[in-house]
Amino acid sequence: MKKENCRHEDFGVRTPGDHATGCRARCTGLAFLRIARFLVFVAGVLWIATGDGFASDWQTLEGCELVPNKANDGDSFHVLHEGKEYIFRLYLADTPETTLRYKDQVEEQMEAFGLDQAGVLKAGKEASEFTTKLLSKPFQVVTCFEDARGDSDMKRHYAVVRPAGQKKDLAELLVEAGWARAYGKKTDAPKAPSFSEMQKLEERAKKAQAGVYGGGASAGAAGVVMGGMTADEAFEKARALFLEKNYAESLAIYEQFLNDFGSNDAAQTAVRNSRYPVAMCHILLGRFAEAIGSIQTALELDPPLAEQQVQELTFWHGVANMQLKDYGSARDALEGFVAMFPEGSEKAPLFVRKNPAVVRLGEARTLIG
Repeated sequence: MKKENCRHEDFGVRTPGDHATGCRARCTGLAFLRIARFLVFVAGVLWIATGDGFASDWQTLEGCELVPNKANDGDSFHVLHEGKEYIFRLYLADTPETTLRYKDQVEEQMEAFGLDQAGVLKAGKEASEFTTKLLSKPFQVVTCFEDARGDSDMKRHYAVVRPAGQKKDLAELLVEAGWARAYGKKTDAPKAPSFSEMQKLEERAKKAQAGVYGGGASAGAAGVVMGGMTADEAFEKARALFLEKNYAESLAIYEQFLNDFGSNDAAQTAVRNSRYPVAMCHILLGRFAEAIGSIQTALELDPPLAEQQVQELTFWHGVANMQLKDYGSARDALEGFVAMFPEGSEKAPLFVRKNPAVVRLGEARTLIG
């Protein structure tokens, strides 16, 4: 009988033998092995596509509600949709921690935000309140149920969250208001911002010294009403306009607020937090005579403003006096500004990050002459 060679490629060997008789069982076994391997591969692909691997189709959940939970914070929270509860974690944003449960994360945030430990936890609570307020009405969640890990018994998923009545999503609003940094998982969700866009919002928040970058706090006067808005709402609107560089409208709302409620006990936190942006609006609109008064008011606050805000306003105090040709006052302010910083500190990246006004040292020295 003619001999044939039978290739058993899966084993990488060439086995001589009688194909009709001796090797039929082995070839049949190899065929089943190939099929089994293929089925395992398909099952794996399906598991990845619908589970913990690459994203499946994006889903939009309308009419979601925030579920009160002690584990909620600014960027991760429980949500109810059509009777089912979920935990969602925001893409692209990281808010300060609210507890010391994750000490490594707190230490990293201390570095990133330029805060001490207590400052991080305080800012975390402010960020959580910011999120709670924005999600007080039914909102939209866009998710592909990508695994966001976490240590809860309930699985957590990444999502883009869009508060009612807002043009931007929650992550953008948090970063823009200075209550989060551009950080974390990126996404290709529909209409979601890019990471570079989030970084620009973060830089704007730093420049405006908003949220964590200015030691800010919420207005704290929810019961006071002005023009159909509560004091909190008016304050947040003015701050949002300031961040959008709409200084004229921002200033108009701030000044109306100060005129109506400057002496109202319930609004004093908001009054205090308005002093820095009002002064900066005057400067940025070229109203130097008004700026001098608003800067002096801000610098005389007790307790004082955040150190970064004091530095910035001291510089502009000098510039405003220079514009009004009060050179003696200008020199005093600018020399005081220069004295705030150690020699060579403008060349230290970490110091610059925590004290952005230090980059104006060169300008100040030039104006002093």
